Amino acid sequence: EKPVTSGDTVVDVGAAWGAVAEQLAKAVGPDGTVYAIEPDPRWAYELGVLAQKYPQTRHVPLAADAVLQERTFYQAITQSRNSLWPANLPAKDPGTPIQVRTLTLDQWFPEQTIAAVKIDTQGAEVAILQGAQNLLRRCPCWVVEVWPEGLQHAGTTAAQLYALLTEAGLTCWMPNGSVMGPEVGSKLDTELGERFFNLVATR
Repeated sequence: EKPVTSGDTVVDVGAAWGAVAEQLAKAVGPDGTVYAIEPDPRWAYELGVLAQKYPQTRHVPLAADAVLQERTFYQAITQSRNSLWPANLPAKDPGTPIQVRTLTLDQWFPEQTIAAVKIDTQGAEVAILQGAQNLLRRCPCWVVEVWPEGLQHAGTTAAQLYALLTEAGLTCWMPNGSVMGPEVGSKLDTELGERFFNLVATR
């Protein structure tokens, strides 16, 4: 069963240049809506072009977080590796700091029916879920990047990420199709380095 169908509203957090947002726009069609949340102004042109091609796309030029605030955002030379934490930038990339405003998913989507949320934010995933306690209980499908070392640089863990999803009644799935248990999250926190994967959580 496809989690995203025509007419749905979906959210892409960490949209970058819009590769995933474009696929979502095709899936929801002209009667749906795609919110592409991306604070890096270097991607504003590409996301604007995407919105012209697929008017159901809405670029939100803010950073998702646990609370509403202003934060320093570090632009990486490799633009897909931007982060709110400089330690999460690629090696030998000092990053360019800019100030951005943040949103919480609960504040931005207080009542809307959201079919799916994708989060890929180089370490901010736990903070974003902490700001989405209500939406976690309403939205049935989440795709979340897991990078244990990046989460630790942000002061969080993969075990916390797992707990936030499962406490909201979601089942977490590993890329191989197996169910992720709490022991997996704890084990991941010991496996540091450039290891990334996408976790799917559904109900």
